[in-house]
Amino acid sequence: MSRAEEIVAEFGDSIVAPSAVVAKLLHLLADPNHGRNDLERVLRTDAAFAGEILVRANSSWRSRRSVPDLATALSLLGETELSRIAMRASARCMQVPDVPGYGMVNGGLWLQSLRSAVAAEILAAHTGLAPPGVAYTAGLLLDVGKRLLGQDLAEELEDAIEASESDEQCFTQVERSLLGCDHAEVGAALIKSWSLPDELATAVRWHHNPSETESALAWLCHVGDFLAISLSGAGSVEGSAYQLNEQWRQILNVDEEELLGILPVIDERANEALGDLEEAA
Repeated sequence: MSRAEEIVAEFGDSIVAPSAVVAKLLHLLADPNHGRNDLERVLRTDAAFAGEILVRANSSWRSRRSVPDLATALSLLGETELSRIAMRASARCMQVPDVPGYGMVNGGLWLQSLRSAVAAEILAAHTGLAPPGVAYTAGLLLDVGKRLLGQDLAEELEDAIEASESDEQCFTQVERSLLGCDHAEVGAALIKSWSLPDELATAVRWHHNPSETESALAWLCHVGDFLAISLSGAGSVEGSAYQLNEQWRQILNVDEEELLGILPVIDERANEALGDLEEAA
């Protein structure tokens, strides 16, 4: 058992896992052979979640009339929005006021997760390297390992923050030197324990080192995470120490000007999503 798996085995129960319905939906959405009937069958197993989909469809700007059933709701919202709703509704583990080990306060982890999700989604749509809905989901879960480490190993991480800020070391290297693993490894182990699709675990595991895997999704998450942290500025402990892999231009076929140009869009969409969730709460 790896050190990351040991941490998940010891502390993983402190985090609420996504529901079984979400896990099934994500597996289906990742399967190119799935049909809308398959999605409906899964949704019908959870009345509360099915009701949420209907409420969202009826409140959508795209709805010109009452939406009475799941088939119409799915047709109206589309699969990208469905996966977005599923993960936002179930990623309650990221919606915490403070994550002491990482110095994140006032819901900082949740906002950064939304920014990473939106950034990965935009990049996926622009490049065609992955389905936008899958990219959004992966981006949302990128830092779930921080949620676990920052809660249960906060004292050890205080030293990591100091070392990273004083020496501008890569934060994941400091995590590994102190804890024997980093938040990406812990996040991937946690996602596997929840039986979510392997491609999500792979993207989370390698989002700091995408050249170590053949996953295009990991590259989208790597650059998306960098953009989210850039928006956080001094509010992120990774800050200027975040190392963007120099191959990103060739992999994504995007130039720096295009990349910087989507920063305001990321911020706007993430804040809109945050507002929608606060309204629904």
